Amino acid sequence: MKAILCATLLAVSGIAFAAESGPPVLGTAVPGRGGAVFTVPPQSRTVWANIEWVTAGGQTNLAFRHLHLIGDGRERRYFFDGAAPVRWNANYPAPDIAEKWDGDIASFRVLNDKTQEEIPIRDLRIVTGNPGIPPELILSHTKAPMKLDRAGRPVDIEVGVFNAGTLAATGVTVRVEGLPDGVRLADADAAGRLCDLRGGDSVLHRVTVVADAPCAFTARLVFSGGNAPEAVAEVPVKIEPSLGLPQDLAYIPEPKPIRTEPCEVGAFYFPDWARAHHWLKVWRMAPERRPALGWYDNYEPEVLDWQIKWAVENGISFFLVDWYGRDAKFEKALAGSKFAKHLKFANMWCNHIPPPECDETHWTNIIQKCLDKDFRHPSYKYVDGMPYFSVWSGDRLERDNGPGGCKRMLDLARQMARDAGYKGIYFQGQCLGFSVDVKRMADYGFDETTTYHYIEVPAGPDGNIPWVREYDDIVAASPGYWRAMRDASPAAFLPNLTTGYWDFPWNDGPIEVHHRSVEAFRRLCREARRYAEETGAKRVCLGPLNEWGEGSYAEPNGEFGFGMYEAVRDVFGVKPEGGWPTNYVPADIGRGPYPVEDDDGGPVHPFNGLRWR
Repeated sequence: MKAILCATLLAVSGIAFAAESGPPVLGTAVPGRGGAVFTVPPQSRTVWANIEWVTAGGQTNLAFRHLHLIGDGRERRYFFDGAAPVRWNANYPAPDIAEKWDGDIASFRVLNDKTQEEIPIRDLRIVTGNPGIPPELILSHTKAPMKLDRAGRPVDIEVGVFNAGTLAATGVTVRVEGLPDGVRLADADAAGRLCDLRGGDSVLHRVTVVADAPCAFTARLVFSGGNAPEAVAEVPVKIEPSLGLPQDLAYIPEPKPIRTEPCEVGAFYFPDWARAHHWLKVWRMAPERRPALGWYDNYEPEVLDWQIKWAVENGISFFLVDWYGRDAKFEKALAGSKFAKHLKFANMWCNHIPPPECDETHWTNIIQKCLDKDFRHPSYKYVDGMPYFSVWSGDRLERDNGPGGCKRMLDLARQMARDAGYKGIYFQGQCLGFSVDVKRMADYGFDETTTYHYIEVPAGPDGNIPWVREYDDIVAASPGYWRAMRDASPAAFLPNLTTGYWDFPWNDGPIEVHHRSVEAFRRLCREARRYAEETGAKRVCLGPLNEWGEGSYAEPNGEFGFGMYEAVRDVFGVKPEGGWPTNYVPADIGRGPYPVEDDDGGPVHPFNGLRWR
């Protein structure tokens, strides 16, 4: 591989480089070896970037998707690792691009993944190995106090630490300052010790404190010593009064479900929080989203039992569960649950899969599995005497089975159900949420339509719908939207009580919903109740409940506490004579945490040999 030092680049477009003769060449791409090191000017906010080049033959190649450019207002040098040429498909890497690396590189570009704008490059060097960028610790932490921290029991102060260099950070220690009287470190040794971090590695450093009484302070964590420059995190902390709950219980206390009126309240539920690299993206980019369960393992039955308890004690009576048809991970948690009898579940088949995975053979296998097992579970949700089954995309059933294929598949499934002794299947069709979509789903034969996210707002004065949207505006638009969808189709419509959207930890997509609040969500609940009273709707649905990476969540968390759930409870719930059940978290009764299997308190290492950040 040729190593060519490029001239300083002052323009956004174009690459200045040296060449020996003939067509301009930056270097020769060799799979699994070397890469490129380059400097970009300061970024005002975190950016997901793509690396793209043009070969000497004129072919454009996406060489790397989802490089993390740090948005702290500083110019910084980055390494594009040739040993990990990778595309990202949503949350997962697809390392099949390496075979496309052979050839001469004539042009090298860094593109903003969100806007596709070219990011200026100050300099560029093609290298055959680790370029030796010194270690630098980039810290992430909450900017406002987390809710649900209480006196008399352990409280975790968390700081995400990412080594932005390519050389390992070693020998760094942590000094904790700013703790007031009555607040002590639970383990001073663990608080002061930072594990060594290889280049590109991350760790969630926890400083656990115990406060004797309610208080508020700013914890100052100073990362210093070793071979990395000093870095400081100032984390605001607020300790609420203790609830005084018993600590020696054999298990979580049995749920006390409350009734709702005038309709049932459900929620879309994502069951796949079981990987450290998924949580890493959230705590590195949006640490305020920390769940009340901590960075939990969704496959643990006790985690599901907490989620059931919180749901039914706040008026949520069923989950529509993201289901991929081929794994039993959620079923494992459900099988071990002690509280499953209190909540109903239904499958939402996530068929966002390539052809021919939605053809008749795959479809009948999916339905047969449900008939044999899922629909027979005592907690499975039925509507009008039939098992409730949601399909993410009816269009993909149509795609893989030809014109009229979706209707044929639904009719076939209903006949399979009748042959197996069921009354039929009550099918819900997901769609984008426009009137033409709900009408098409009705034509396909769905009994009900809905949308996973409702994040639309009216067009602006220029006729365009803005990409950056205010949650208040979405709340205001929702009642009209529900009625328009109901009137546009003969199928029933399930109103979506949107929990927001901003997926920058995942993909930094174009749509941003800003300024969510408990009070705005409470208004949305009131509108949904009014809609149900006026139309006779039997169900409404929170959408979604725990899509932490997508920015759609209402499950109890450090940002809003139990606020979203209590809004549902206060608007739809029928208050028991003894008052509402007390909302509390595992630590309040001495239980938890429930970390994913590969979260051992050490660094999050590369996944399948691929760098995360």
